[in-house]
Amino acid sequence: ISALAERVSFLLNRELHICVQQQAVIGSSAVHYVPDISRARHELYLPAPLDIDEAILRTARWHSS
Repeated sequence: ISALAERVSFLLNRELHICVQQQAVIGSSAVHYVPDISRARHELYLPAPLDIDEAILRTARWHSS
């Protein structure tokens, strides 16, 4: 999450103070959830996913409009 916050800050040319409230516990296994969107793409004819930078920039433009 902190890496994503740093990327948003960089792409939007904003100097932000990013504060991580809780660090990961060393030795614990990370939990990842990656949804399978293949059915939605097939049945709803969704376009290919955007790369993260493009998604951030489009979201920022949408919020500022």
